[in-house]
Amino acid sequence: MREARNRDASKLQKKRKQAQMEADNARVVDNRAKEAEKERKKASEAAILKSTGENLALTKEAIVALTKYELNCQLDFHRNAEKNLPMDDSLRIPLKSHMTNNTTRQDCLEKAVLRYTARLEEQVNDDNSPPICKDDPRGASGGMVGMDLEYESDRDDDEV
Repeated sequence: MREARNRDASKLQKKRKQAQMEADNARVVDNRAKEAEKERKKASEAAILKSTGENLALTKEAIVALTKYELNCQLDFHRNAEKNLPMDDSLRIPLKSHMTNNTTRQDCLEKAVLRYTARLEEQVNDDNSPPICKDDPRGASGGMVGMDLEYESDRDDDEV
């Protein structure tokens, strides 16, 4: 009993709790700083991708004139554009570490540009397709001749 009172009188437990709270607060501050740095880096990368997308090199002459940094930015743009597309992994743009010289980078960029222009042409061709519904901005006919767009449940709401 006396030993417990002596421990309480020394206030060691209070000091330990205070030290733990300070350590927890320091960890929170560090985590917030790391999170802010991640967000800043993500925004910076997005800005680089956006500016690269506005100045794409789509010809052989333009690709040859690019510096190593510009080649990497262009490849990053195309890698980002193709990351969610269903395609064979052998067709994807390799990692920067796997491309050892500018010639390899230029070849990869030329292939990526061909795929990019093919996708753009495909989108243009898809825009000329008939409208899907009457609300489609491509036409008022709806493209669904002979189909009733009203559901059966729309008519029997009053019947119960």
